[in-house]
Parts: sequence; C-alpha cells; structure tokens
Amino acid sequence: MNVIRLLRSAIKATTSVDTNSTINPAEYEDALESCNMMLSLWATRGIIIHHVVTEQFTLSAGQSSYTIGDGGNFDTSRPNQVIGGFVRVGITDYPIHIIDRDKYNASNKTITGIPEALYYYPTFPTATIYLCRIPAEDYTLSLDSLKPLAALELEAELNLPPEYEEAIKWNLAVRLAPDYREQPRQDVVMLAKQSYSALSIQPVPEAFCSDVPGISPTRYNIFAG
Repeated sequence: MNVIRLLRSAIKATTSVDTNSTINPAEYEDALESCNMMLSLWATRGIIIHHVVTEQFTLSAGQSSYTIGDGGNFDTSRPNQVIGGFVRVGITDYPIHIIDRDKYNASNKTITGIPEALYYYPTFPTATIYLCRIPAEDYTLSLDSLKPLAALELEAELNLPPEYEEAIKWNLAVRLAPDYREQPRQDVVMLAKQSYSALSIQPVPEAFCSDVPGISPTRYNIFAG
C-alpha cells in the first residue's frame, strides 16, 4: 500500500467521498500532516509503528561482522529486527537464513565462502550483524528489516503489517472528521478504538546493553527513561 491510498481510505471513512471522486492535493497534504501528528503522539505513548525496509550493503572480503545503525559499518537507521535477505554474487542470489545466538555460537566461524546465515545482535545505539562464513570476496547483502516509522511521506510505499494499516486508517478517519465539519460514524469510532487497543497491548521491543555474543545480556526497555 502507498501513503496516498492509505490517506484516501481514511478520508473516505470520514466523508461522503465515493470511489470515483477526486481528492485535491491540499486535502492529501492536510491528511498527511494530521497522520504524522498522530504517529508522533502514539510514539510518546510507547506505540511505535514498524515497517519492512529492504536495503543493500557491501560485504567486504575477510570481514564477518558489521555494525548497523547511524554511523555504523552499515550507515542506516538501526533495525528493530532483521527478518530476511540474500547475498548477491554476480547475477546470482543466495538466500541467507536468520539464526539465533545459540546457533551462531555453535557455528564454525573459520569457514570462508558465501555467507549462508546471520545473527542479528540488537545492541544500542548500533546493532551488530554476525555472518556464518567469512566473505571470500566483496559481496552485496540485501537485507529485509523491521524499522520504526518516524513519519510518512506522500509518495512513499508502505510495507506494514495489517494491524498497523487498520489502526492508522480508522484513527486517522476520526481525527480528520473535524476538518470536514463532520461527526465520525460510530462504527468508525469503534473500529478506531479496537485497532488502537490491539496495538497498545503489543509487547515493547527490548534492546541489549552488552556487545559480546554468547554472554547473557542486560536488557532494558528502549522506551523507558
């Protein structure tokens, strides 16, 4: 789903706009502003919307671990979770499996070749990616990860879990109602409350304070303090 489609869906739930009606650009801009204000408010309550991001990074020959985050070897926003990916060699893509700490600790860390698995160690402020098999040469790593969504952009594509899309749509529809001098329908209000409650009870992500694999880490709530 793209952002414009999500905004249109929320506007339609608020007003009498039908499928064939044209929504002018100013309405989209206003709806986007309201949506980002809503997401910022949710963030202060510990509700962070996550989306799937695909990025490409260079693996260097002989290097089997990489920091990821602002200023890291992979200089990008720090993922909350790595969920998949592949290693590209020439025109061939080799899937890479995501493993846990126990499997990584039990792996042979001296083998050289095309990485076939990775362990994501979510240290903070930068996390660390450990590869199973030391890259024999420079490869391209394509990584799918779950990252916090700070703000929406009008032309952006979204890859959100269904529960996030639903919560944004119905709660934004309620928020937009005063802009159109309308009262939100009761079914819309009910759906907004239900979908928001579903997000409110999601477990809070944790980050690790330690940076040494295999040692029991100290955990802390990343939204506390």
